[in-house]
Amino acid sequence: MIILALRLKQLREKNNCTQDEVANALNIDRSTVAYWESGRKDPGYVNLVKLGHFFNVSPAYFLDERMSPTPYESLIKLPIEVFETLGNKPHLIEIIRRLNGLEQEQFEKVEKYLSRMETIDK
Repeated sequence: MIILALRLKQLREKNNCTQDEVANALNIDRSTVAYWESGRKDPGYVNLVKLGHFFNVSPAYFLDERMSPTPYESLIKLPIEVFETLGNKPHLIEIIRRLNGLEQEQFEKVEKYLSRMETIDK
């Protein structure tokens, strides 16, 4: 969670945003953003997706120190509502989290692989 706290604060300051502005964009309290930046609370995946969208980076950028800030527009994106409806299905959220962080070319490879697996199953 330390990398998340550091990256969130760095992105916020780089973009000249206040905690209030981030909070308003995500429809949360400013104190919640402060907790995330201090590492005292975890935003959860839905809010990571929202943060990625707000700062134009992959949600994975907040979690992996080896990640570069891939622009959010170049990623395969699912509507945030998809994540919100999956609430208590962590295995599905994990699959979607991984797919959601892929670039178009990588996603197409996964799609081809799944298509081949589907024909094998028939």
